[in-house]
Amino acid sequence: MLEGITMLLDNLQETEEDAIGKYALRKLRNVSDHRVVTFCSHWHEECEILYVLSGQLDVVCESEHIKCMPGDLIFIQSKALHSGISGENGCDYYGLLFKWSDIITSAPYEKQFVDDIIDGKCSVQTLIHDEKATELFLKLFSSPKGDGVVHMFTERAATYNLLAYLFGQHMVEKQGKFGENKKFNMVIQYINDHFLEPITTDDVAQKFSYSKAYFCRLFKQHMSISPIEYINLLRIERAQKLIKEGKMTFSQIASECGFNSLSYFSSTFKKYIRKSPAVWKEEFLMNNIQKWEAIDKKS
Repeated sequence: MLEGITMLLDNLQETEEDAIGKYALRKLRNVSDHRVVTFCSHWHEECEILYVLSGQLDVVCESEHIKCMPGDLIFIQSKALHSGISGENGCDYYGLLFKWSDIITSAPYEKQFVDDIIDGKCSVQTLIHDEKATELFLKLFSSPKGDGVVHMFTERAATYNLLAYLFGQHMVEKQGKFGENKKFNMVIQYINDHFLEPITTDDVAQKFSYSKAYFCRLFKQHMSISPIEYINLLRIERAQKLIKEGKMTFSQIASECGFNSLSYFSSTFKKYIRKSPAVWKEEFLMNNIQKWEAIDKKS
């Protein structure tokens, strides 16, 4: 979604540096054992390739809504707004991030190719289920850590092999640019800044001079969910964090997260997480107790 994105979506840019990878790549692993918002809407300069090891990961990338199962690769273009929520039984996935400027040289033809990718004229399809692609990804992801020029060249060569295969077998050509609707980017920014407040679909539509009907159609086109569903997902993500901290009652959490009643908070939580807040909290605590017991046994 994006020219001028640095100014429009500063609060959505992912800046967390918890990944590993010293050279051109950043590698990460995310594991959840219950239904949870694994990453709320954000973007970053890097391209990202996700690989689902187990469970289910529901991803919204630009206007695509994808259910990703074990063995699936998800290709997320640079600066594409994306979010994800794990399945009911959690999800285990790898993430691989890289910048085109770190991979491609400044040769004229390669620069033109990168410009076409950035302009959205060509890309790799978002969802990929391909054994060869999986093999190349896992080989790159599992390469041992190391220092020096040999490791740098080895990692770069493996990256080229993966990208060459993906663009050779799964390239798609598009018209227009990613996120050409800059006004819609401002809508997302506004919601992310104010979702804890009692905002409604009418409020947001009016603020940005849309009719409610057109705004709802536009939002569904971009995000694959309705505006109120998106607001509620942000609120539920926040609620899960507060439940984990264990410092507030459910009534306090409901109020803190923008819900006007405990019953509405509970029904909304159950709609998205498929468990009541009390059951989800109990399972979260039980899972953590079991993990600590396992650690104690090992030590």
